[in-house]
Amino acid sequence: MFKDFIDLAHREGVTHEENFPFWLEPEKPARASVVLVHGFSATPREMRPLGEALLEHGYAALGVRLPGHGTSPEDLSTRSYREWVATVKAALNIAATRTPRVYAAGISTGALALLAASREFTHDGMVLMAPFLRLHHPLAPFVWLLRHLLPYETRQIEAELTPFYYARRPLKAIHQLMQLIAEVRRLLPQLDSPALVLASEGDKTADHRSAIRLFERLGSSEKKLELFGEEVPHTMLGDDNPRRNEVIQVCLEFFLTREKNAANPGQQG
Repeated sequence: MFKDFIDLAHREGVTHEENFPFWLEPEKPARASVVLVHGFSATPREMRPLGEALLEHGYAALGVRLPGHGTSPEDLSTRSYREWVATVKAALNIAATRTPRVYAAGISTGALALLAASREFTHDGMVLMAPFLRLHHPLAPFVWLLRHLLPYETRQIEAELTPFYYARRPLKAIHQLMQLIAEVRRLLPQLDSPALVLASEGDKTADHRSAIRLFERLGSSEKKLELFGEEVPHTMLGDDNPRRNEVIQVCLEFFLTREKNAANPGQQG
């Protein structure tokens, strides 16, 4: 049940209202729901703009909180990527009890966790925003060793964003992320849900060329790639993306098209 997600967040120490999982439901019964998965060291707040847009179009939206997020960097350092994948799978199962059709969208690490969860849950379509198979950081391949020498990496975050993103990111968790990438690499040819992949040349966190390779290796027969330019950052749904509304619209069009095809099984688009 969704309430279990809320109870778990309380037990694990989530305090800020915007960092809790969310369930947005239209007044009329929704025919479809979309599970939304945030990125590494972020919280469900990151996916809220898309969730609210989906709600306006009659979808239910379930924003999950990945274990270790919205609590503390110390908590994140103890977590396994398998916990992230299990949480996404649980959310997909909850959504399936609420609506006839279930879609999903993930950003960055959330997209990878969604891909891994898709091995055991066949949903009706997925949007992968800023997915990747390679990080830009030159030391990423050596994090398996560095995690024993340097507990955290630090970064600058605007003051107003510190309740929602970690300025200190544990290398143990980045090591888990690298293991998740390895699993996704193996799984890609087996995954066949309809998919929309969004990447950008302005991604300073992950190599957008690896998102293109991910798209090419994905086993889906129905798939589409949208490549944005230098002006679009890794955080595609963030306030710093001047084309955020366009990103949201592209996602909406994917889900609306899938629903149209579900209502008219002989129609393609």
